[in-house]
Amino acid sequence: MTWRLILLPLFSILSSTGKMTGDSKLAKLGDALKPSTIIHHFKHSSNEETSNGHGHPHDEHHTGDRSDTSTKAEVRTQNKQDKEDRVQAEKDEVERYRLEKDKEAAANDSPDMLERYGDLEMPGEITPLEEVVKMKEGREVTFRARIHVQRAVSSKLDFIVFRQRGVMIQGVLHDDCSEHMIKWVERLPNETIVQVRGTLRKPPSELKASLDSPLEISVQDIYLVETSNSLPFRLSGAAPPQSTRLGNRILDLRHPSNQAIMRIRARILQVYRDVLDKEEFMEIQTPKLQPAATESGAEVFKVNYFGRKAFLAQSPQLAKQMAISADFGRVYEASLIFMTFLVNDCS
Repeated sequence: MTWRLILLPLFSILSSTGKMTGDSKLAKLGDALKPSTIIHHFKHSSNEETSNGHGHPHDEHHTGDRSDTSTKAEVRTQNKQDKEDRVQAEKDEVERYRLEKDKEAAANDSPDMLERYGDLEMPGEITPLEEVVKMKEGREVTFRARIHVQRAVSSKLDFIVFRQRGVMIQGVLHDDCSEHMIKWVERLPNETIVQVRGTLRKPPSELKASLDSPLEISVQDIYLVETSNSLPFRLSGAAPPQSTRLGNRILDLRHPSNQAIMRIRARILQVYRDVLDKEEFMEIQTPKLQPAATESGAEVFKVNYFGRKAFLAQSPQLAKQMAISADFGRVYEASLIFMTFLVNDCS
């Protein structure tokens, strides 16, 4: 735009002086290159374009785009607010319903029954669930665990699977519990932490679920320790997409399969260390940042270390050889290494 306006006087002068002498052309050209002449033509051309409606059409287009973008953002904000309002209204309705039922229970249940459930007031002594699943029939136990899943059969029968650190056992609420007590437990969402007192007993039929004890807990008391809210997915159902799992990694790591993976890895490392320690190996820790690549044939992971290039360690081999040469004797390291190989799929 600017260059076109600056060169416009030159083109008009040269086109109108086709038969002029060389001196006349140079004089005209010198006049056209004067700053005052250039500024005059620049203002004149800008005014013409503005008066003809061709000033800056792209500005109008950008203004329209900004208006559309602003409108879409307002719609999204309004939709989000509406959703939050609906969710809050549902929560308020659920809370109102619970208060009504609590009033009914206070009027109908006996004082002894009301003391068997509700918010936890006195924590007391508890037994880890890992030990509970190893106990024999008839033992009375008190433990703390999460509600993994519930299955309400009727108003007087509710099955609960309790989970703690990947260990699971089934509990049951039956005839010796009031209907309101069972309803109160049914309203507790999955992953809620509860404290339970009950008796280990043999179930009427063999348990088919994947549990850690053939016995079940006949629940006598159950108290709320900490409730859970708005879970993005259920641990008892089908696995959600990986992006959902990674976005909610804490919840994903509670799954029994992930708990088992971590425990198996820890056990393997423990056995590995025990065997090498018996053979008088010494465990060492080698640097994980290197100034250069240490392995050929593998891709490296580059990092910016305060403005300097560095690489994640691909192997502790060189450091172990240095330790041996330094008279450390037998050495080993159980740690992570960082390398990858590019694979060309020719299929």
